[in-house]
Amino acid sequence: MGIALFGVPLWNLTHRASVAVTAPVAEVKVKPVRIEFTLTQPASRLSVRHLGKVVWTGEPTSNEADAEFSIPWPAEGVDLRIQVDWPDDAPLAAARLKVTDPEGGEQERSIWSKGPSDEVLTFR
Repeated sequence: MGIALFGVPLWNLTHRASVAVTAPVAEVKVKPVRIEFTLTQPASRLSVRHLGKVVWTGEPTSNEADAEFSIPWPAEGVDLRIQVDWPDDAPLAAARLKVTDPEGGEQERSIWSKGPSDEVLTFR
């Protein structure tokens, strides 16, 4: 009898119904981005990914290349995965990236590598 009296209140205390709470999500518009690459050694291929998707790829014919594409750019910034295909036996090489964000601000980052490079760079 005691179990029956306390069973229902005990069940209610230990098995609460879950309530789904959703926060409002701000819509982020797709905006144009520009990257200027300057390389110390020629690369056979350059690639830029955003959220796992290739947004630009190029085969530079000199030590400089320009990339233009559009991606969502939230106030927190973005992570871009940059792949530079230098030969496996290449000497130490560098790539300077000058990124122009949708508001016109410029940021620079560098990548250093012996052989192919695959880096994630954050821009705010």
